[in-house]
Amino acid sequence: MCGDQLTLYNEALLLFEEHHAQLLGISVDSLWSHRAYTDSRNLRFPLLADFEPKGEVARLYGVYNSQEGTARRALFGKNMIEYSSPTVGGLQFNGMYSTAWDAQSVAGQDNNDYSAMSLNLLYHIGDLGFYVGWQKAKTGPAGDDVKGTRVAATYDVGAARIGAMYEKTDGGNNDAGRINRSAYGVNVAFEMDRYNKVKLQYVKAGESDLAGGNDGGKQYSVGWDHKLGKATSMYVMYNSLKNDPNAVFRIKGGHDTDVYTPAAAGDTVKAFSVGFIQKF
Repeated sequence: MCGDQLTLYNEALLLFEEHHAQLLGISVDSLWSHRAYTDSRNLRFPLLADFEPKGEVARLYGVYNSQEGTARRALFGKNMIEYSSPTVGGLQFNGMYSTAWDAQSVAGQDNNDYSAMSLNLLYHIGDLGFYVGWQKAKTGPAGDDVKGTRVAATYDVGAARIGAMYEKTDGGNNDAGRINRSAYGVNVAFEMDRYNKVKLQYVKAGESDLAGGNDGGKQYSVGWDHKLGKATSMYVMYNSLKNDPNAVFRIKGGHDTDVYTPAAAGDTVKAFSVGFIQKF
């Protein structure tokens, strides 16, 4: 797949996580090439190096071109049909349909009652990027369809990237586990130099339409990434999440390595993380 398609998936990464899916990229390029590409695109999912023995994984999937020493562009998923259009004038379209998307095994569950589809549009012009996504998931024989819409934009200003996002979820009337609410967020990532990056983020989740309401929340995040070498980096991150009286939102610390859960509804959760990342 092309770089613009990877950017689209990067913007929609939360949608994959909501369906218990792990997104991975892989090519026959080296670890150092992947590291530079990840940093240049601000990717938040792993890129694997099928470098030595070169193309071993690509051969298993039948996409290795031995004459050119490259792997053809391809997308693989479970019970999924996906199409991504070529990028024309900065515009790209992506559509996906998947059956049995819930990977959690439940006794007596018919996976045919679980499916998901999504439509996404990505547009880049100069330093501006826009993303619009729509998703519908069938949650089982007793649940309504869950629908979600997300709009996001990014703007590069010098060494800084500014982003904003708005999403709205319609959880249906018969599925108490997924409810109707909206959320928005803003973030800034600033590269101070080739070794240091500062990140700021604010996210606000609105109240749901459940009886009693007052179940929203807001989160502030501040982070610093520092490169110690070609394959070694460290990070420092602080998160503070304020739950409304009836909310029990949790937060992830570090690079999504730890989860902090409030002891009771309405609690404020704070997390300070320091860590090192070593790539091999």
